[in-house]
Amino acid sequence: MNIIVHLSNYWWTADNVPHPSVERIAKAIGIKPRTVQKRIKALHEVGLLHREERRFTKNGSVPNRYHFTGLIKAATPFAEEKLAKITARAKEERERLNRKRPSLTLVQSEED
Repeated sequence: MNIIVHLSNYWWTADNVPHPSVERIAKAIGIKPRTVQKRIKALHEVGLLHREERRFTKNGSVPNRYHFTGLIKAATPFAEEKLAKITARAKEERERLNRKRPSLTLVQSEED
């Protein structure tokens, strides 16, 4: 979870997916780079994170790019359910506020 949260901090626009280095992620969350590699591989294997490797030569590469398409797909039904609840609650509140309120009248006592 920490890796996903950390990666999301680098995602500012839809067309520029996060691409921090494994070392940077590890340093930020206080774990070893190899642990980050293993966790990212596991997230990739279950389909929550797509890792786009960027190798340019046999000996060199630039940081991978990480796409959240699987995570977004998995979370979408929950987000839609939450939005439906928010919409229903707002509708109920509007209806409650729009109900006709009884008018108050002053009742005279018979002793006067």
